[in-house]
Amino acid sequence: MSGETYRRCPNCGKMSLNQDYCPACGSIVNITLKRELERKEKARQRIKELNDPKKKSAVTLFLENVKDHDNVFIKYIARFFYGIWIVVLAIGSFLALLFSYIAA
Repeated sequence: MSGETYRRCPNCGKMSLNQDYCPACGSIVNITLKRELERKEKARQRIKELNDPKKKSAVTLFLENVKDHDNVFIKYIARFFYGIWIVVLAIGSFLALLFSYIAA
């Protein structure tokens, strides 16, 4: 008797015995399973966001947006700092390549 679990479907209200999904509408009635699926989906989304190669840093986005500013003075200052930012990224990439080559 202790192994029997009655669950009410939050969608249609039908009772089910020892089932994770509602037999009438198919929605999840097991709250533990629902939370586990939600956690897995959130983890998948986080991994997807971290592995997105097209995502740019906040500094790069700021400098790219300011390059098209209406004020000429701000536009040229932004282009100057954007050039410096590209040089810093290039030097950092070269150092990463150099260290990985030395380590291997």
